[in-house]
Amino acid sequence: MLSRSHVGCFVEKQIQWSPSIPPFVKLNSDGSVTRDGHAACGGILRDNEGLIDGRFIMNFEKSMTVQTA
Repeated sequence: MLSRSHVGCFVEKQIQWSPSIPPFVKLNSDGSVTRDGHAACGGILRDNEGLIDGRFIMNFEKSMTVQTA
């Protein structure tokens, strides 16, 4: 899997999922924001065997985007 480690620069990086300890589940999520302010996020919940317990995706309106200093 590829990951961006710097804004504006694409760097290849190996990422490996590791299971949770029973009875817990693991949430992996990611999000992005475009230059014009549109944002989206998504995530997946997996149990200790890697089976999917739940997932989500969401788009945000431009007015909901939060900017940091």
